[in-house]
Amino acid sequence: MTFDHYPDLEELLEYGGVPGVEYALVLGQNMASAQNKEWSILHRTPAFEVTGPNGTVGMVLMGKGEPIQNAGPYTVMPFLSVDKEADQLTGLNKE
Repeated sequence: MTFDHYPDLEELLEYGGVPGVEYALVLGQNMASAQNKEWSILHRTPAFEVTGPNGTVGMVLMGKGEPIQNAGPYTVMPFLSVDKEADQLTGLNKE
């Protein structure tokens, strides 16, 4: 998969994320560092590319935290952050 923007959770996950779990779009080269900070690779979520005016990067979706029990999918919006290096490498901006 290749995107010309940072994908939203709905584009990467069939359920759009789980309340209580934080999500991050992480550069493939920074996965080990993210894992050392307690981020986990989400299984069944493929790696993808993001292309911007400055170039293309490989990224993965990672998560951490515990789902909120009995919370409906729209009770709390999941938080999604982007690896800060990705902005420089792609020329895109998450903001």
